[in-house]
Amino acid sequence: MSTWLPKKRKVVAVAFAGSASAGCVILSVDREGTPEVLSYGYATLPLSGTSATPEAITTILKEVCQKSAGDYARSVHFKSNGAVRMTYGIVHAPWVTSRSARADKVFEHDVVVTDALIGEVAHTALLEAGKGNTLFESSVIRVELNGYATGNPKGKKAHRVAVAVLASMCDPEIHQGLKSALEHSFPVAVTFRSDARSLMQLVAPETDRLHDCFVVHVVSEVTLCIILRKGVPIEIGTAEVGTRTLARSLGDTPEVFTLLRMAARDTCADDACRAVETALSQAEPELAKKYGELFSTLSKQRRIPDTLVLVAHPDFSSWLTSFFSRLDFAPFTVSGRPFQVVAPSGLEMHSSIVWSNALKEELALVEAVAFVHSAEK
Repeated sequence: MSTWLPKKRKVVAVAFAGSASAGCVILSVDREGTPEVLSYGYATLPLSGTSATPEAITTILKEVCQKSAGDYARSVHFKSNGAVRMTYGIVHAPWVTSRSARADKVFEHDVVVTDALIGEVAHTALLEAGKGNTLFESSVIRVELNGYATGNPKGKKAHRVAVAVLASMCDPEIHQGLKSALEHSFPVAVTFRSDARSLMQLVAPETDRLHDCFVVHVVSEVTLCIILRKGVPIEIGTAEVGTRTLARSLGDTPEVFTLLRMAARDTCADDACRAVETALSQAEPELAKKYGELFSTLSKQRRIPDTLVLVAHPDFSSWLTSFFSRLDFAPFTVSGRPFQVVAPSGLEMHSSIVWSNALKEELALVEAVAFVHSAEK
């Protein structure tokens, strides 16, 4: 049964649990999925102090969900659009871990492919990907019949059926905290997504065009990396490096993000810019070491594709683009040459509808809006 009402846009809430932040945005979408932000809440943990914990994240999750729900209920939008009718919850690393796996089944003769057969093969793959853990989320991401990918396998005949899956495991406290925060603020069932799955949906225009690429997602405290071949995630890993790593290289004060932003936009005094550049150059070796360790692990079976799709806040993307293309990561790439860095196109159109000023250290809230746009259209 359709959730659409005549002359009304569907109202969707999406919240995320980040590595050091949390956010919730309420938006309305039309039948093409075009979003209009109605209210939002966003919070980060202090830059200084102890590391982020599940308890700290769930606390701010509750706050941002209540804020966005309260602001929406008091707005004129509520009168015209009504209650929230769908919610998504997205969990980012390090609170979620994703793995991919593939399984196939071979027959002596052609058989008719059914949903039950695909499910059987997918179950085998999920057992491999989950390694016996309770799954937070799982999805079939590719079906091949006789070695060829197909988007509509049901009813076709084949003697070999292969299924690739993505399975995610989540920190139980984060999972329950996100579920509770959303259900308390919006009394509808939650659809959960891992950062890996939502990220692949966001960069689909690039991955469909490139086929083989290396997606690098830099958030506050963590970088998620996914190797895709023919659009299928083959290797997934994380490095404990994020935008806060860059900020801390300048000092442990709230002003460091402002300095980074001014330096990136070349709007600071010469001495200030030189100090920022010096601090970042001094931080490079440690960053290169941490990324290099991850890239070494990811490239053990097969080297990493040359094209790197970088998803990062615009105030950091210029420096990160230079970093990944300039440093000697060539030993890990397929061609033995430096990475060729490209930016995804799907986030640009949504940035201004969430915020246009005041530095945010990550794009998670913008990504949440873009995800809903992609999922609902």
